[in-house]
Amino acid sequence: MNSDENIFGRVPRLILHSLALEPDRAAIEPDLRSIDDGDWSAFFYCADLHGVTPLIAHQWQALGLLDRLPIETRDRLSSAYRDNTERSENIRREVIEYWNLIAAAKVPSILIKGWPLAEMLYESPALRLITDMDLLVPRDRAQDGLIALQRAGLEPLPRDRDAWIEKHLPSYWRLNGRTVTYPLQNMFDPYHPRSVELHVNLWEENFRGLRLRDLSGFWERSRVINVAGQPMRVPSLEDAFIHLCVHWACHWIERAARLNQLVDLDRFMRRYNSALAWPLILRLSDEARVTRFVFAALDVVQRVFDSPRPPAEMTAQLRAGCPPPLQQWIDRYTLNDVAQLDYRQPDKGTAYVLTNLAAQSIGEKFGIVRYALLPPREFIIMKYQLNQHWLAIPFYVPYILSRAFGLLKPFLRAVTRSARLEGRA
Repeated sequence: MNSDENIFGRVPRLILHSLALEPDRAAIEPDLRSIDDGDWSAFFYCADLHGVTPLIAHQWQALGLLDRLPIETRDRLSSAYRDNTERSENIRREVIEYWNLIAAAKVPSILIKGWPLAEMLYESPALRLITDMDLLVPRDRAQDGLIALQRAGLEPLPRDRDAWIEKHLPSYWRLNGRTVTYPLQNMFDPYHPRSVELHVNLWEENFRGLRLRDLSGFWERSRVINVAGQPMRVPSLEDAFIHLCVHWACHWIERAARLNQLVDLDRFMRRYNSALAWPLILRLSDEARVTRFVFAALDVVQRVFDSPRPPAEMTAQLRAGCPPPLQQWIDRYTLNDVAQLDYRQPDKGTAYVLTNLAAQSIGEKFGIVRYALLPPREFIIMKYQLNQHWLAIPFYVPYILSRAFGLLKPFLRAVTRSARLEGRA
């Protein structure tokens, strides 16, 4: 881990040190000795939020540290690991069931992220919190896949702030008679339902006003491997890597990234760095206009976990595709930032700062403003609980006024901060 002195507080520092592939006991012990009751409360809030409590329990067990902890702390760590072990077995069965449901409906699909990565990158899937199952399907067959899930007894999640997104169809899950309330009391509850998302794109092509494209040739490069004990189609290593980077970076910009996503990327780089076709990654990233996100994710994971870097020439070309102000923000704030993100309380002001810093043209900067003030009609319908689509039009007026007043301060802060960083570029 780089620049420990820049990591604010012993709790984030303790968590980050504990997530290394081969954690250093000597780096962990000082903070572990000095932590008090108040710190343990903060520790579990952060570790549970980021989905890393089972992994930390496993790491500390291997280092012989669990027996040195207060009994309540030890029990909670052991419980998280035990619950996630049972949870992962339930998820494994669901992955097989839902994959076969979609296949029986004769809908081509690619299993992305989630379970395949847990098998590829971890000693056991029980070390990785999995919250959903993502399947990429052809746009013209997506509804057939959704019908197959409905016929199997799955039901849609309640409509929420993401009801208008375009990269996937509405999420479905099997409730089994359970009532779900948030925030969850146990992030690793074996019986908390997991959603299934049928994606038609890998990411939002109009991400917060930035203009992205999907990866060309994604289907042709995909491969069939054994997943959960049976053949399933997954992305190529290069495509899986790009998707990991963009997925983390988009959540990071939105202030909703979890550390377990960054741990995935660290382990992916340690295992596959030398096997990746970096010229292909660079070409695909440039074509999709996501090089900035690929570099940002790589730079952050290297700073936080000292992950391997691509060959020097490839690193330089990736860096050239990332706006200098965004690079400077990463250089200045990353170590204080990643362990303290809280998707339950996202900082919208910083989200607009980062979106603005990631923009690569005047057109994208205007797109950011449009995103802030003019959301899709589906969002207006959801927000105001309208029954008719045409009713959304007059409701844009109160929405724009409320957003303009609510975002004025964070937007001005974004402009000021961006100008300051751009002036240093």
